[in-house]
Amino acid sequence: MIGKIEELHVVSMGVGDVASLPESALHAIHSADVILGAEHHFTSIAELECKGTKELYATPFSLVKQQVLSFEGCIVVLASGDSLFFGIGSWINNLLVEDSDSETTSLQPVFHPNISSIQAACHLIGKPWQQLTVLSAHGRPLADIKGKLVNHCFYGLFTDKHSQPFAVANTLINAGFEQSTLWVCESIGTDQQRVRQYKARDLVEQGDSSADSIENEFHPLHVTLFETAGAGNILPEFPGILDTAFSTDGDKKGSGLLTKREVRINILSLLQPTADDIGWDVGAGCGGVSVEWARWNPKGKVYSIEYHPDRLPHLRENQQRFGVGGNLQIIEGRAPDALLELPRPQKVFVGGSGGELAGILSFCWDKLTGNGKLVIACVTENNKHRALEFVEQLPNDSYEMDISQLSVSRGDSIANQLILRPQLPVLLIAITKNLTACEVKA
Repeated sequence: MIGKIEELHVVSMGVGDVASLPESALHAIHSADVILGAEHHFTSIAELECKGTKELYATPFSLVKQQVLSFEGCIVVLASGDSLFFGIGSWINNLLVEDSDSETTSLQPVFHPNISSIQAACHLIGKPWQQLTVLSAHGRPLADIKGKLVNHCFYGLFTDKHSQPFAVANTLINAGFEQSTLWVCESIGTDQQRVRQYKARDLVEQGDSSADSIENEFHPLHVTLFETAGAGNILPEFPGILDTAFSTDGDKKGSGLLTKREVRINILSLLQPTADDIGWDVGAGCGGVSVEWARWNPKGKVYSIEYHPDRLPHLRENQQRFGVGGNLQIIEGRAPDALLELPRPQKVFVGGSGGELAGILSFCWDKLTGNGKLVIACVTENNKHRALEFVEQLPNDSYEMDISQLSVSRGDSIANQLILRPQLPVLLIAITKNLTACEVKA
């Protein structure tokens, strides 16, 4: 409960000294009963008159929730930079929602603004920050930024000890952006402030030569800005990832249990993913559909369900390879049992069934939200029959259907002569669930 908290202020400390704090923030700090912050925050306000108790953030951060809930009176939370820009501000809002009740719904945090370190860094190097794409590797795998990178763009990156500039430069080189320029802006707004500029390859070489002292090379409080440049073409920048770019369980690149590019694009077109969608990819194989789905809809969430031990390692590799670990979650298990605890989906793709197609389709249809879409891909005649039989048993007014069969031929050669070798035809059935059919079975 948050009933004991009378006022909650979140003071963004910015990147300078206390002179940058607005009068409202100074008054909140002066009046607070409890001030929560990090050591460097308390160093910054050491000269201010404070009557409240100073408390360091609990570690690990998962304990901070209970810490905040234990406070009474007027509480001030000190935050680096701008708390509502990749900061603790969103966490505070979520905390109030999670623990609100009839007595506490009126509690509204007061946010005191300031300058983000990313904004300040752009000023230090003289680049307009409206052109910036902001990424964060703070408390997140650095590999996830690969899902956002495109060539000839300007990025700002919040970092932690696992995303040192050397590692960032190496990530850029591995993505084909070996000519990228990086700026490392350290301890902004203090007397230790330093800005250094590098080429990606030079920075990696420097890191390799100073491996023993890599942790001491940069100040712990820094941000990295970079402009991507180079040949690129390693990470996809447009839908239709080459089959050979995936890790697969076949005997040659792009073979194995992977939905091929031409079919994959049609499936995504039928699904029409939108922001905040929950999606299920049932029988994900090596992850062709899941990866493209997650990469081009970064504000959605995709659950990739697979049980086969030969395919799961490739699915995980592709998740990391294409930087979609943030919004693609792998569920190891057999459907429909593996679907029981998942949140209700707006979009479902069924590409594999392990012989349980009828049961899987029935379960997915029951869980699908109103106006949701179920897309089924069938190659064998048996599965085509089962899928059509499933649709036929649905009430006529409960759905709308789009059905097509794709027959693709790919270029090959015999005796040095060009031929078109046909692939197995794939039946695609897309069913949209009408709102009148959105009740979930108990």
